[in-house]
Amino acid sequence: MTRQALATIRPFALAPAGRVGGEGPVLALRLDDRGLDALRAVLGRDLDDIFLRGVQVLLAVCPRALEGVAPEAAERAGEALATYRVAAGAWLMRVTVRRSVDRAYDPLTADDPLMHDAGRGLVAALRDALA
Repeated sequence: MTRQALATIRPFALAPAGRVGGEGPVLALRLDDRGLDALRAVLGRDLDDIFLRGVQVLLAVCPRALEGVAPEAAERAGEALATYRVAAGAWLMRVTVRRSVDRAYDPLTADDPLMHDAGRGLVAALRDALA
């Protein structure tokens, strides 16, 4: 995520009224007022490290559910999305600590089996739901 892309975020912009959706399967993030306030708090942060800031934003807006598919498939996809968010959040914490100790650390080359396993599980659940 670039500095320019991050600069376009407006955390306190008005959300559209009503439910946004589409035809067919939709990856969705539906928030109540408390969840929306928490999302706005994350989006409103100011962090100098563009890489870490970009990952924070991507995790904050990561979909929580797959809608428009069979209920069993939606449940499996939702669980896989949650597992991926947890793994990605833990990875982000490890990267943050490493970068604070050694700025030369490049997280893009990190071989993180937990992250890879969660990603493979998510891809499998989404493929199964869309098959």
